[in-house]
Amino acid sequence: MSIKEQILKPARSKIINIDNIDIEVRELTLRTTMIAEELAENNHPEKEQKTMRTIYFIIYSCYEVGTNNRIFDESDIDCFLDSAVNNGIITRVMSVITEFNKDIDSNAKLIEKKTQI
Repeated sequence: MSIKEQILKPARSKIINIDNIDIEVRELTLRTTMIAEELAENNHPEKEQKTMRTIYFIIYSCYEVGTNNRIFDESDIDCFLDSAVNNGIITRVMSVITEFNKDIDSNAKLIEKKTQI
């Protein structure tokens, strides 16, 4: 199964179906997911790092919704990647997304809870 089928499509459909997510965060996350899908489809080795950065950004933005007042932008991706590499997180990114997709209801509720004021 491809990255797109296994991870990105479920992530996108989950994001679309969350009611209380900030619209700007939702749009940015969906746009980022589409970029990741495109990179995954092309599957060029030189684009692998960019794909992983994008995927990490998706995870980060999903988990951090509602925890601060700023909207993420693409310049943040490098910071997240550096942090992920330094902390050994980047090697676990794929399994984190897989786990994130396993329990749609509890993760959706977690994000909804974080977005309620």
